[in-house]
Amino acid sequence: MQQLSLSIERYFGYLLGEGLSVSAHFTPECVLRFPKDVWTRLLPYNFHSNPYCLAVKATEAEKCILHQRTIISECTRECLVRECHAGVIECIYGIFDKGSPVGYVAVSGYRGSGARSGGDREGLRVSLSPSEPPISKSDTLIPPLVSMLEQLVGMCSKNEPDEYNMISAYLAENHTNPDFDNLCSHFSRSRSYMSHNFKKMFGTSYSEYCNALRLEDAERLLVGSSQSVTEIAFNTGFGDVSYFIKLFRQKYGTSPHKYKKNHQ
Repeated sequence: MQQLSLSIERYFGYLLGEGLSVSAHFTPECVLRFPKDVWTRLLPYNFHSNPYCLAVKATEAEKCILHQRTIISECTRECLVRECHAGVIECIYGIFDKGSPVGYVAVSGYRGSGARSGGDREGLRVSLSPSEPPISKSDTLIPPLVSMLEQLVGMCSKNEPDEYNMISAYLAENHTNPDFDNLCSHFSRSRSYMSHNFKKMFGTSYSEYCNALRLEDAERLLVGSSQSVTEIAFNTGFGDVSYFIKLFRQKYGTSPHKYKKNHQ
């Protein structure tokens, strides 16, 4: 299983090198089946990371999750082309286990008719490709990934669900405006229980974990958008720009301004 998950991780890297923005999404029941170390390998590819989608997710995470659930229910063995609620076109490839859909692979990042322009989103809209999705290329390169993921799912049958998987998946979509009470409510846990167990599961505090995710979002926006450092700070959930710059410097060894200049 470890070798297979490593091969999947490497194949994701290969697809990204081929210019495809690829992610894999699963039902909550399927997420619970993965061992923690396997899920940790899959987690970086469990969400859309282009700047436009990051901005949408910051304010409309629930709509994004609902779209994912709808897509899973529609999955077939053939490629489906869909436009999400935010106007992003995706090529969808179903992941099945014993004949039932348990997830899908998405080739995303293509600008649809509903992609919003103007205001804060205008500088991010350009990160979406104006070209048509490369279906023929995806039809060649994505099925091997789907096959490996289906094999991995078939090998996973944990008896005791691991909260780490579900919490990390939840925070991947809901870290821009983190609210600890919302987290506790979502998982029907008390504040004392979640406070005590979060650090045991993740090795860091809740705020530090969310800050790390928001800094990763900010790094992608600095490289892939024309937004200013101040706009990026606010769009990734940092209300204090000075605090954002301090944390960014600690993580990346330079200021956001210099990082943006060096990588664009």
